[in-house]
Amino acid sequence: MQTEPSDLIIMMHHLRSVVSQLRPQSDLTFGEFYAMSMIAESQQDENQKLTPTSLNEQLGTKKPATSRMLTVLEKKGYLQKISDAKDHRIYYLELTALGKQALLREQDVFQKLFLRIGRRMGKDEITQMVESLQKLGNILEDDLEVSSME
Repeated sequence: MQTEPSDLIIMMHHLRSVVSQLRPQSDLTFGEFYAMSMIAESQQDENQKLTPTSLNEQLGTKKPATSRMLTVLEKKGYLQKISDAKDHRIYYLELTALGKQALLREQDVFQKLFLRIGRRMGKDEITQMVESLQKLGNILEDDLEVSSME
């Protein structure tokens, strides 16, 4: 069977659709979940406080999109902005207790999903898939850089 370029697009759409259906009770988008994971990780180390700008750089999104997402998370009560003690123009992102609970629920859903997938695919096949997806991501990033230089 020969793979067509459209096959990748169809598969990406299908995976996104299926994963969203597996988490119908969630009030978080995958982007919000990912951002909250980064914020939670930064809260583990006092020297790694996360600003909106540093989160934006890590997410690789445009600033308005990150700003909208942070506003949504704040309205949901999952996020708070803490002003820097020395410079009040700077603020850091922290999850609230409610945000930490929501993140733990989502992490539990993904952990259970990963275990179910692991039982059906096996460790070697999952490792190969992750490596292939990382390679695809790197190729797409390289292509993005080349196309932005043209």
